[in-house]
Amino acid sequence: MCLADASTGEMKLAECGWEEAGSVLSRTRVAEWLVPSPVETSVAPRLDAALAGLGGARSAVPVARYLDATRPPARWSTVVADAHADLPLALAASAAALDYLDRTQGGLAAQMTRVERWNEESLLRYDAATARHLELFAPQPGGEAAHTLWYHLNLAATAPGSRRLRSWLERPLASLAAIRTRRTPSPPGSSRRRRAARSARRCAGCRIWNASRRASPAARPRRAIWGTARRPAPHPGPRDGPRQLGPPVVRGRLPPARRAARAGRALERALVAEPPVVARDGDIVKPGFDELRDSLHALARSGKQWIAELEASERERTGIPSLRIGYNKVFGYYIEITNSHRDKAPSDYERRQTLTNAERYVTPALKAREAEVLGPRGS
Repeated sequence: MCLADASTGEMKLAECGWEEAGSVLSRTRVAEWLVPSPVETSVAPRLDAALAGLGGARSAVPVARYLDATRPPARWSTVVADAHADLPLALAASAAALDYLDRTQGGLAAQMTRVERWNEESLLRYDAATARHLELFAPQPGGEAAHTLWYHLNLAATAPGSRRLRSWLERPLASLAAIRTRRTPSPPGSSRRRRAARSARRCAGCRIWNASRRASPAARPRRAIWGTARRPAPHPGPRDGPRQLGPPVVRGRLPPARRAARAGRALERALVAEPPVVARDGDIVKPGFDELRDSLHALARSGKQWIAELEASERERTGIPSLRIGYNKVFGYYIEITNSHRDKAPSDYERRQTLTNAERYVTPALKAREAEVLGPRGS
């Protein structure tokens, strides 16, 4: 098996027997399961039993996607590849996961390089029923979130830190020495220095998360651009900054405070307060920031309004109440008339497409407006 987190670039590889699979997988939180298809008749019941009752969608992946076991090591360093060479089945699962991410993200998922072996031998094991009864993460029916252990322990400053803490609680260490090694001591000094260190960690978390998103071709405005603009400025100054405060992940990785503040102010001037989830929705840049952009935007908006008004006027002109104006990526904008009213089409209508129950037309005026509406979008 391979657990992959596209937001952080983490991949965990493991191999176990069918008798352990259900217990191991029950302690994971997976959004989507990738399973090979077709599956051998003798394996299908075991796979269904291991995934029974688990949340997340299930997607079938052709077996051929699992066969390129050389795909994962080619993206990793030599040290990482050699450390996991003894897990051929897990490498096959990671090959299918990487292939799936490449296809869904529209390009190479280059961020998937943080690989580790998923080992259960040194952990304190518990099943999903135990987690429910103890209310570790979710309250009992009718209960409140404040009744859970997770509610009181999750004080992480960043989303990656929260995920890391939860993974530790889901797979707790059984060795006291290992627990002491994992702990990171709080920085000494006043409460002000502790707040400064916490803010520095928050900035570092944003940088790690945003770097992972930018490595993926599917980075989106709200996740990447807006997250950068809203990144909190670090409390410590250039002298007593994060080089002296945090764990190794913070040291030497933050830009100078002045440069970070200047970049943040520039982004805040350029971007709207609430960017859309995806870039194709537009309205990412503030009006007034760029004159050319504003002119193109106004042209596209006025063209769309004209097209909406054209539908009403053409219905009145032709006497066809079902006439409508639509758009698709292949033919652009068109006027659609059902076959029952096809004889009422004016002479200036040019046939563009024939459907089973309708005809689609264009007019010279509609073509001209289409260029005005779609031109700014491309620009």
